[in-house]
Amino acid sequence: MATTLSEYSDANSFRSSEGNNNDGLLCHCGRKTSITKSWSDDNPGRLYFRCDVHTFIAWADEELQCMWQKASLLEARDIIRRQRDEIRQLIAANTKILWDQACVQESNVASGEHVPTLADNHKLEVELVKAGERERKCSATVCPFPGWVF
Repeated sequence: MATTLSEYSDANSFRSSEGNNNDGLLCHCGRKTSITKSWSDDNPGRLYFRCDVHTFIAWADEELQCMWQKASLLEARDIIRRQRDEIRQLIAANTKILWDQACVQESNVASGEHVPTLADNHKLEVELVKAGERERKCSATVCPFPGWVF
């Protein structure tokens, strides 16, 4: 069954985008169910019928997994959760750095200080290259024989 996962239905499961077209099992309350993939510690990767009101109704797949599959799925889930948390932390740190940088530039402008720009940086780099070239020409003209000291 090829389905795409379209939304989180809760912290431990994904709801299939085809799940709402389920013509099979109805909940005891009469509502249609959707097929959802479980990511709980006990049943990672198993499909079950889910009612929007009563949550779990019954397993859609009756096949139990091997222990290595369960361990692999749980490990992958935990890695994904850690990476998601790390991304959130990095985004927050980056936002703080950008905010602090903007505040420093704003305070420099407010105090009347010159705030260097990329154009200023480029001009200084060009001047540095020219100064290096002048120094080489000058040393070649003044001291034609290397090693001689005046």
